[in-house]
Amino acid sequence: MVKLITLLFLFYSTILAQDLSPGLSQNLSQNLKEELAQTKKIIMESLKSFVFVGARGSGVIISSDGYILTNDHVAGDKAYWQVRTLDGMVHDTVLVGTDPLGDIALLKIKSPSSDLAYATLSGGRDLAVGQNVFAIGDPFGLGGLDENPTVTWGVISALHRCHYNYTDAIMTDAPLNPGNSGGPLFNLEGELIGINGQIANRFDIRINSGIGYAISGAQILRFLPYLKDAQRGFVHHGTLKAVSFHRRTRAPVVASVGRNSEARRQGLQRNDKIIAVGEQAVLTRSHGLGMIKSYPAGSQVVLSIKRGDQTLEIKVTLDKHKLPGKADLGIGFHPFLFSGKDRLNPPQVSKILPDTPAFRCGVQPGDIIVSFAGRIVSSKQLNLINSIFKIYANEDYGSLVEMTIIRDKKEFTLSVEILSEDNHLGLELQVPKELSSNDKVSPLRIYSVEPGMFAEQAGLRSGDILQSFHGTKLFSQKQFYRLLRYASPGSRVKVKILRDNETQEIEVLLGVKREY
Repeated sequence: MVKLITLLFLFYSTILAQDLSPGLSQNLSQNLKEELAQTKKIIMESLKSFVFVGARGSGVIISSDGYILTNDHVAGDKAYWQVRTLDGMVHDTVLVGTDPLGDIALLKIKSPSSDLAYATLSGGRDLAVGQNVFAIGDPFGLGGLDENPTVTWGVISALHRCHYNYTDAIMTDAPLNPGNSGGPLFNLEGELIGINGQIANRFDIRINSGIGYAISGAQILRFLPYLKDAQRGFVHHGTLKAVSFHRRTRAPVVASVGRNSEARRQGLQRNDKIIAVGEQAVLTRSHGLGMIKSYPAGSQVVLSIKRGDQTLEIKVTLDKHKLPGKADLGIGFHPFLFSGKDRLNPPQVSKILPDTPAFRCGVQPGDIIVSFAGRIVSSKQLNLINSIFKIYANEDYGSLVEMTIIRDKKEFTLSVEILSEDNHLGLELQVPKELSSNDKVSPLRIYSVEPGMFAEQAGLRSGDILQSFHGTKLFSQKQFYRLLRYASPGSRVKVKILRDNETQEIEVLLGVKREY
């Protein structure tokens, strides 16, 4: 215990320093100094495998050919990402596959270097409660200040914990905060034992409370082959679809088994009590169901059951668990383009005058202005911006105003500094050409398609007009989103489009709409 406390003290005070205090080092035994030096070396080596994923979170390289693990909620919604390694190099990556339920995404560097550092993913057979671990991440995006991740230290608080969709999680008290998501959890041998992704706290305050959860390396290893074969698509977790469990029993006791189900054919019966899933003993119903979901769909899993006085083993094939969340087609319509009286089309920048607020904040010709100072702007109100500008320009010391624009079919918010000596904003505006040439633009015309994702892979393009969705004729955006709300993520639907005055039918795999 004294040795552990001493090591912890040394870690927090000196682990990242170049030299130990002379007075302190003289009092350490040689073995303890060597152990500390080895721990420091392992942490420094582990840092090399860490990556910053865009501006959202963290990740870790797991192979010399550039595979990267992170969270689905960090990188599962886009096909292409840029990541930055500890040496400052920026790498282009592609999404290989993602697991929305298990919250794991697999990226791959397009052109990995030959000396790429990586961490070894471990199944964690020797993990134990109380074991020392450390986490690497980018809490609150602080790595943007000096381009370095943080290291936090703690112990394994519990194993095989269920927390929402995490069903075989490692619980740790190593401090985790927003930005640590997708980052690695290491043991003191430098083995990657989990991917950090959730924290638990009271009152929905998103700061560390000493309870963090990592998806276990054992679960990730089961899904890794499926992620590599996903072709930018989803992997599915397993379930026993035709099996129900008694709700009034603490243990997982089978209430019914579907007559024609695979589980029944494989021998599972009513009132069977599941006491282990694979090699993991289970005591509660939620733990047992969680462990089943920690395996991929289609896996064959051995269930140890208690039937009367007998203990039996039954091998079952797991069904496909549905994906969480709402379905998403991966397209966007023209901003504020509606039909009838609600029609509201934003103006487009045709020219920018030098040495003006618009010039200083970076507005470019072709930008579409959505709002200015919190007010939505339409093509029928081109003088609205100038009217608002005059109000702010009359302030004695000037003002800072937000302007929302769309550029290259992506939305940005710019901060416009208006000085008291400015006479005008510096913009010349026009109705977007694509609208002025045709006063009857369909509100169902696709404005943007997520690059590289399912809609684009299926062949949908900007400019296509949606005519029907899953066999239902479309009349409005509201109707389309209502139909989409009842669709299942991961299912395939047929959409009919109008392109170049010709009707085409395309089958599209629906994505998952993520709300962060």
